[in-house]
Amino acid sequence: MAEQQNTNIRRRKVMQVNLKLASEQLYLFMRKEGSVTLGAFERIGSLIKMLANNPPLQQQLTAWVDALFEEENKELVKMQAQKDVLAKSLTVDLPPVSVPDSYQIDIEVAHPIYWRFIELIQALDGLLDEVEVLWLAGVADDDNLESARRQAITIIRRTSMKIFTVTAPGKREGGKFDPSKFIAALKLGAIGGAAIDEAEPTTKAQTTDEQGEVAISPDSAESEVIAKAS
Repeated sequence: MAEQQNTNIRRRKVMQVNLKLASEQLYLFMRKEGSVTLGAFERIGSLIKMLANNPPLQQQLTAWVDALFEEENKELVKMQAQKDVLAKSLTVDLPPVSVPDSYQIDIEVAHPIYWRFIELIQALDGLLDEVEVLWLAGVADDDNLESARRQAITIIRRTSMKIFTVTAPGKREGGKFDPSKFIAALKLGAIGGAAIDEAEPTTKAQTTDEQGEVAISPDSAESEVIAKAS
């Protein structure tokens, strides 16, 4: 019994964040893959913290993260433009839309980098919600809805997989993530180089979901982050 209780002991200080969502599609995705996605940010946050005593390397890593989010923000702009085109067809005021109270996820923020991810999720949630409302109103069709869903999920998965791929350079023979290999590669200037930036996620770290899409499933057993549906 004592051993069971010890497994529930928290080993670090975290901020409990309850994120309410309006998009059904995003809520379903986060309920299914949220813990894996957040595992990427648990890893990058741990690495940034680990490099606190080496400012040049820490700056190199944070600059890469900034560039990563800058690219994804460009995709958000494209999604916004596509949604705006659909919205132009709306000529009447719409009645209220009911969103289930269960559309929320709990996030344990263990590092400030999590807020970058939370901001991304909130932006995607707003866009998807608007497309879903346009679909309910008969303005957007099934293809529009599915296209928006795929774009949003691709942005989240691509962000996570780039983090997992870049922070695990070289061939990995099972076991837990070894930060020493990543730091060694960072010292050699690997982060930001074409060989790393253009690397494709390994097929070993991918599965296919029921929609035929590639779903991320890296070995994130070391992650203590949990995203759960409330």
